[in-house]
Amino acid sequence: MMLKEIGFYSLVVLCALLVAIPVFAVARYIIRRFRPAQPHSNRIAILAAIVATPILCVAGLYLMLAIYLYYPHRDFNSDRWAAEKMKRYEMMKDLQDSHRLLGLSEKEVAALLGAPDQQTDQYWEYYLGMTPKLIPIDGDALSLEFRDGKVVRFFVHET
Repeated sequence: MMLKEIGFYSLVVLCALLVAIPVFAVARYIIRRFRPAQPHSNRIAILAAIVATPILCVAGLYLMLAIYLYYPHRDFNSDRWAAEKMKRYEMMKDLQDSHRLLGLSEKEVAALLGAPDQQTDQYWEYYLGMTPKLIPIDGDALSLEFRDGKVVRFFVHET
């Protein structure tokens, strides 16, 4: 095994112990408190710790990821869109759901979203900011594809 793998598994074992020891103590306390005549209370508490520890570790990891990756979904507002370029991703869901982008003319898009950050003959691109991700590398962008002066397709992608 490489040194990194040993360090990783040592960290996993340490985290599991930090969860298993309190689970064992609580289970033993509950058993002794409510069933004082229960034989082998330590064995039952160990079994409870073995069963509960992986569940609690996965639930804790899920909770930490949910907190880390959370961001508010705000209502679309043209003024806020223009003022907060780094947080446009917060308004993207509402923009997709409530404002029909397909079929809008270039003039209507410019009135709604302002001038694009990048523009070619067929594509307009609006920078959305750094959407919270597990490993954020690039920001996201909204691209609008135009044909005959109308939006025919839009999509969000990493820049």
